Amino acid sequence: MAVGTAEAAARTNDDLLQLSTVMLSRALIEQAKGILMERHKIKEDEAFTILTHASQRTNTKLRDVAAELVRTGTLPS
Repeated sequence: MAVGTAEAAARTNDDLLQLSTVMLSRALIEQAKGILMERHKIKEDEAFTILTHASQRTNTKLRDVAAELVRTGTLPS
């Protein structure tokens, strides 16, 4: 395999890994929003606001806040 071909393949694999991570993060955020919407009988944008405020308040990435809510049922304090 030529060096250029190997580099292109590595970039493609990195792109696929990054896309996979983004898709997983998005799925977790959507699940967390759904939990909040059902629990508090609120709209989607309100649930997203709750998640983003928790993220900012705790200085935690949004996907990690969402993952904790999905895993434990609670937002980080």
